[in-house]
Amino acid sequence: MNSFRRLFSLILMIALIFAVIPKAAQAEDIRVSGTCGDDIRWTYYRQSGAQYGSLSLYGSGEMYDYQWITSPWADYRNDINIISVGGDVTAIGQYAFAGCSNVTKVMLPPSIKIIRSEAFSYCTSLTTILTGIAPEFKEELPSGLEEIGVGAFQDCYSLKSITIPDSVTFLAGATFQSCTALERVWLSRNLDTIYGSTFEGCTSLRNVIIWDKVTLIQPRVFEYCKNLRVVIHSMDYTIGSNADYFGDPSEITLAAPKFSPTERYAKKLGYRFTDTGLPPNPFSDLESGKYYYENVLWAYYQDPKITSGTTDTTFEPEKKINRAQAVTFLWNAAGKPSIGTLSSPFDDVTGSSYYIRAVIWAYNKGITTGTTDTTFEPDKSCTRAEVVTFLWKAAGKPAPKTTKNPFPDVKKGTWYYKAVLWGVENGIVSGFDDGTFGTSKTCTRGQFVTFLRRFMNKFPDVLQ
Repeated sequence: MNSFRRLFSLILMIALIFAVIPKAAQAEDIRVSGTCGDDIRWTYYRQSGAQYGSLSLYGSGEMYDYQWITSPWADYRNDINIISVGGDVTAIGQYAFAGCSNVTKVMLPPSIKIIRSEAFSYCTSLTTILTGIAPEFKEELPSGLEEIGVGAFQDCYSLKSITIPDSVTFLAGATFQSCTALERVWLSRNLDTIYGSTFEGCTSLRNVIIWDKVTLIQPRVFEYCKNLRVVIHSMDYTIGSNADYFGDPSEITLAAPKFSPTERYAKKLGYRFTDTGLPPNPFSDLESGKYYYENVLWAYYQDPKITSGTTDTTFEPEKKINRAQAVTFLWNAAGKPSIGTLSSPFDDVTGSSYYIRAVIWAYNKGITTGTTDTTFEPDKSCTRAEVVTFLWKAAGKPAPKTTKNPFPDVKKGTWYYKAVLWGVENGIVSGFDDGTFGTSKTCTRGQFVTFLRRFMNKFPDVLQ
């Protein structure tokens, strides 16, 4: 019994001694260092008794690339809460800080040009990215950043806000995939390409603006996002035909200018769509407020373009439309269908003319039989009677439902009689204030695109 009491007393005494010894004497600070680039050194430091330490890098040039959890500080990855990169480092290496799950803050120098693939993936506690030179830092990515690699910030569950500087021209796939807390994203105005799954699973994201320089959006960019509104300013970008190109149509609202590829895509696949107004006017002679203004923009922004103007900057809406232009507008509106053999039925339509395919297509469809059996007269101005007849024949020559003729200059039995009545009945054409239709008056380019738009709205599939 006495032996037991002596042993217990000894243990108690030792415990009391350790209790009064300062913590600094019980454990030492941890400081480990090495190289992670040809001219870059790293240091991990954790003060004795501290739960987490910091990782500091300093030097110049590019970091080395690594594979998953093979960086020289990998053994300490769960004990780091601050990463500081200084000096003139230009590239963050592949997988450099992947899996540093307790990092909350990253500080980068302005010199960074590249953040490589998976550099910060699975930094699940990361909330803040700062750029600057001590003591001046801003919450942003470096302004000269040019490249963000695949999955660079994938699964950073705590990241709430990110601004992509205008120096970045593309976002590689899965860049911010599954950043579930991400609420605000400001994209580069010079962004050209957004690769697949970039924001897939960002369930807290509510608004994204994609600017006008984007030319390619790949699949599933916003897959699994919830209640997201995407505003797309670009009027000329490639978009897929499958519903997963943005994400679930029931969860995403698309907003864009009228006549944009976004509007066509949204309507085709059932996305909610909000138009943000009319697109830019490419023509210096197209005056806002004119009856044909919106119709010309509609024709210009179709895919394929129904018209690209008479020059890059002019449309000439008051200029008379000729027969070649009229059938070309129709052919373009039909999607430029293939015509098979390039064999013209008309002597005055040759293989070198821009309109040969359109004329052959119109002839094969029965839209025109020419002015004679062997001539089309492509440069001849079209009358109003001719253009409404073109449209009527394109629709399959349907019989008008009414025989009431409101126009004294449209005589029963004439070749255009049924076409005019059909056109008026369907809201495609109308007459003049004096009560006439103006059958022999020439049709202007502005008038024809107006008639054509009404025709396509009324019969959207008839030319297919």
